[in-house]
Amino acid sequence: MLNLDVPIVPRLHPASTLSVPETGEQYLVVQATRDQECNYFRISKHTYRLLELMNGTRDLTEIASEYNRRYSGTLDAPQVLQILEKSRLKDWGIVDIDGSAQPVNHPKASYLWMRIKIFPADWVNRAAGLITWAFQPLFFWITLLLTNFTLLGIILLEDLNLQGIRSYFIENSVLALYAWYTATVLFHELGHAAATRRFGARPGAIGFGFYLLSPVFYADVSDAWRLDRGKRIIVNFAGMYMQWVICAGMMLIYLIVNDAFWFYGALFTFVVSLYNFNPFLKYDGYWVLSDALNVPNLRERSNLVLKGIVRALWNGRIPAISWKETLLLLYALCSWGMMLLFLGFIVLINPSEIVRFPAKLFAFFTEIISAGHLPAIALLKAFMIDAIQPISFYLILILSIKKRFYHGK
Repeated sequence: MLNLDVPIVPRLHPASTLSVPETGEQYLVVQATRDQECNYFRISKHTYRLLELMNGTRDLTEIASEYNRRYSGTLDAPQVLQILEKSRLKDWGIVDIDGSAQPVNHPKASYLWMRIKIFPADWVNRAAGLITWAFQPLFFWITLLLTNFTLLGIILLEDLNLQGIRSYFIENSVLALYAWYTATVLFHELGHAAATRRFGARPGAIGFGFYLLSPVFYADVSDAWRLDRGKRIIVNFAGMYMQWVICAGMMLIYLIVNDAFWFYGALFTFVVSLYNFNPFLKYDGYWVLSDALNVPNLRERSNLVLKGIVRALWNGRIPAISWKETLLLLYALCSWGMMLLFLGFIVLINPSEIVRFPAKLFAFFTEIISAGHLPAIALLKAFMIDAIQPISFYLILILSIKKRFYHGK
């Protein structure tokens, strides 16, 4: 604890700057780090006002006095110090009190692990500059809707069935299809970067990592936090927008040359891209909903609301909640409900396959070891397709149990 008997003169660290979007809907501290990246900290309006007063010449008493004069407050020096310590501004190197503060390499996107940069920020920024014209808001929304309806229309006009789709992927080499899909995912990430640049923020690197044990590409668009909500929502949609434009082009080629590769390539890319709408995992739909509600850390805050209400009901109280807390409660309930329904649906489809899968998987690898070579490609693909359902079940179950155990500690 610092000694208040000696004048304490805090200042905003030179690596940190204050930022407020034009709409004034949020307050940020942007902190440059030693690795040439930035951390973004969302703060309250009152904390923002205090930081504005920390010019390196005022001590805590003078800061409190000036704050009270400007904003009709009732702060004193100990309260200002308490705010600094409670908000961890000193720990993060944002506020320097004794000359020892250093910016921290605050972990970004902690839900991603084993992150590897593929394209550095300078390359991404130059490439994004070539397509920023596509993110003029009116043009963007019209194109987004038209490509979506066009793709749905073409797909619905085709005589499709699940058996036919499954047969195509088993009977044909899908390496080219996966390679093409991977390319569209890179354009997906470039779309996020281009939209970020369009609105005056700076995109970061594009890279590769793992989310929920699945390999994913990512684009560092943290600087989009400087933008207002409407622009951030376009940034969030920009990846799917790019993939849908590419899918529309593939469908056009299919209609001209009548080659099934282009149809199934567009179908596969379009359907997988729709999964990004899922607001219950940290894909694009999650960030769209988070920005639409203006609630950062949506999942964590909704679970806190749910826990608080359950705790109150357990203690015999009926808590009063605001409309936003009501929305957060509904989100938390839907999030848990969707997970349970999904697990139940998987079990109901083929419960025996779920039960027998561990033994079947063990037998499959035992046969490979005994034979000394891999099975035929068609057999391997068929096994992998059939394994999607039980693997999804066990993966979600294990991760959910792990998460509950972790948060319970």
